[in-house]
Amino acid sequence: MKNKLPGEGTLVLNYKEWQTAVMDDFEAQHNKQECPDCGGTATGICYHCNQYMECEECDGKGNVWTDRAGDPVALPSTGLLAYKKYVIKTFLKLSKFTGRSYWKSCKDFLNRIERGAL
Repeated sequence: MKNKLPGEGTLVLNYKEWQTAVMDDFEAQHNKQECPDCGGTATGICYHCNQYMECEECDGKGNVWTDRAGDPVALPSTGLLAYKKYVIKTFLKLSKFTGRSYWKSCKDFLNRIERGAL
């Protein structure tokens, strides 16, 4: 229970739920395709030393994501910093809506994330 945020599950998603939601939303709006550079093998040949290496286009995954127009797009950030921004924005919206102090609403979360508790 010590790693729960105040309001977690009601006001904000926990970290794993948020990551899943971000990726589900991204996958719903983009297409996954075989990497055109490596043909889905996730490896390429270095132009300098002629050795096999991880494909630079797909970062060794064998596929790339494209938007509706077919242009390649990067995966969204789902790290702790992006999660922190999501929670801060949520508490900011809440404070504007309720008229409560932003700092009082968000300070426990900010203190715990700065100490590495999440």
